[in-house]
Amino acid sequence: MDCFEVNAVNYGAPQLRERALFIGNRYNAVVDFPNPTHGGGIADKPVADVPMLFENGTNCNGHALEPWRTLRDAIGNLMEQSPVVMDFSPRKKKYLTLVPEGANWRSLP
Repeated sequence: MDCFEVNAVNYGAPQLRERALFIGNRYNAVVDFPNPTHGGGIADKPVADVPMLFENGTNCNGHALEPWRTLRDAIGNLMEQSPVVMDFSPRKKKYLTLVPEGANWRSLP
């Protein structure tokens, strides 16, 4: 049985998703889990502004790590044909205008 702790963001997924993977086999074979491919910061931010998971920006094989992917990288080129899925009542719209961008209901005055 081999156990690996991984985070999807280090393998190109645009999300922080930590997982423990347990891989077992009957042949006593040692499983080599792939080295991280991403982790050198975010493409549109200077690396100094983003915490580094690997000290020198390379993986265990010495290959340079690609920048972490963002949601914009993953779905930024999608075009919605009918962008209004559901409309809100005027009363709800009044409250929604009070919520700052990127915030939620906890930010209401």
